[in-house]
Amino acid sequence: MLTSYAILLAQRNQAATAIAMFERAVTAAPPDYPNPRHGLAVALANQSDLDGALAALSGLFAQKRSADPRNAPIYAAAQRLHGELRRRRAAANAGETMARLQQTIAAYQAETGIDVRVSEDASLTTNAKVELAWRYGRPYHAIKLKQGQGADASYLLAHEFEHVLLETEARAAGTHRLFAVGELHGPAHAG
Repeated sequence: MLTSYAILLAQRNQAATAIAMFERAVTAAPPDYPNPRHGLAVALANQSDLDGALAALSGLFAQKRSADPRNAPIYAAAQRLHGELRRRRAAANAGETMARLQQTIAAYQAETGIDVRVSEDASLTTNAKVELAWRYGRPYHAIKLKQGQGADASYLLAHEFEHVLLETEARAAGTHRLFAVGELHGPAHAG
């Protein structure tokens, strides 16, 4: 009942009252009833409160999932909304994220003396790749990003740079090894 009323308030553009009603509905509803948490997340997202909306969805996902099959569409919608909100938040924070990432890369370069060069490469068949200095016999690591990544560029750069950090740590620990994977065959036969 509270959830239905909150939805009506949201449809009437009474966002603040709707959000308060959704919060009451979350408290009053059984933990495995997803509708009030999903409604709260939608209402907060519509008010550009991405962190609040993500927190509401995290609360939904933390609860035991309802066994009622009628709730399956709500869970599916919540998962889609979660992905969309994370993309929106990443886009909103892309500048700050990139600046922090560049500081981290600069600190790595200062500490190791190995340059990290980032470039776009239209010929890539994946979104990004890293070429490690020691594997390519050159004094720098190359991180290549497929052209047109937009807001995803900071995520992709961070992901590839993480490979650089992990490989550097493995080399320092003496555990750096290259492995090749080939086709698996059945049991060996003694001949």
